[in-house]
Amino acid sequence: QIAEHALALTLALLRRIDDAVLAQTEHRWAAAEIAPAMRSLHGSTVGIVAFGTMRDEIAQRVKALGVQVLATSAHPDEDHIHIDEMLELSRLQDLLVRSDVVIVASPRHPGSKPMIGRREFSKMGDHTVLIDVSRGGVVDQVALLDALRRQRIAGAGIDAFETQPLPSASPLWTMPNVIITPSVAAASAHYWEHATGVI
Repeated sequence: QIAEHALALTLALLRRIDDAVLAQTEHRWAAAEIAPAMRSLHGSTVGIVAFGTMRDEIAQRVKALGVQVLATSAHPDEDHIHIDEMLELSRLQDLLVRSDVVIVASPRHPGSKPMIGRREFSKMGDHTVLIDVSRGGVVDQVALLDALRRQRIAGAGIDAFETQPLPSASPLWTMPNVIITPSVAAASAHYWEHATGVI
């Protein structure tokens, strides 16, 4: 379900579903403003910052839509049917430079610094979309806010927050090209059935 959620956020941002829903609440036919901003996932490069089963589940879903898949791994020599190129974690910067969409689904170890911070955002293109379905603190949200404000990246789909619930005063709530979901990426009526199946 986390892999599905990551894909849903990706498609919602690229296909401007957030703008369509806003126009719907205003009873406004907004084709002229929405259509020119739409992007296709097909033919793009998706970089996955995750490990093991989570990485592979995301890769399987995005690969079906005709993308090139890059991913990080502690064992980059392993073959993975849905991943075109496996990179050592030390080559994270390379993955970020080359990706149109970056999906972060990595766990956070207590006391560790954020994996995606100012330096990492500086490597992304202004067309890049970030999807964060990890744990709060894996992505530095101060750096994320700065990247969004400066239009260093094109948008973000966020399900992981350093402070939960996200404070009502957070600028993230009203930023354009941002979709927020309240830490529900893992939610499913069949969560435990799926989780124990993976274990």
